Amino acid sequence: MVISKKRMRMYGLSIRTNRSYRFDLAGSGRWTQKRFCENVCSENTLIAIEKGKAGRYDDFYEAFAKKLEMRIVDEPKIDRKMDTYTKRIYDAVEYYELDKIKRYTNKSAEILEPYKDCLWYGDLYAAVCALRDYYTKQKMVSKEDRILLSKMIGEFSKQWDDM
Repeated sequence: MVISKKRMRMYGLSIRTNRSYRFDLAGSGRWTQKRFCENVCSENTLIAIEKGKAGRYDDFYEAFAKKLEMRIVDEPKIDRKMDTYTKRIYDAVEYYELDKIKRYTNKSAEILEPYKDCLWYGDLYAAVCALRDYYTKQKMVSKEDRILLSKMIGEFSKQWDDM
């Protein structure tokens, strides 16, 4: 699999988010950087990958995704759709248009649902669902989701960080 540098950056941030999230939930040494990178690469390489610096070896990303029980996919068509829906959701949230928030988050969740076990797309799926449930069901974000979403600050676009 050939992964673009931009996508490698996204995957690296997603690896950091998901590994760190699991560490916070479990408090297990299995999710420390040192243990997580065992039999894959050096700890310094993992640190660079998690900072979004593109690694040279695609198999590192695949190995980390497997450890996280996730997959890697690269779907430019989904990216374009989500760019469009992100803008629509942002505008709807900004003007507190609940019917539009519901429509656009439902459509986004529908697009992302088949990819919810994938690096990057799974993170975006979690954010879309949390945002939808907060605005349309007045459902407060669970402690676990707050941990995950706080880890994602800075991972997505400024629009998602603001939402």
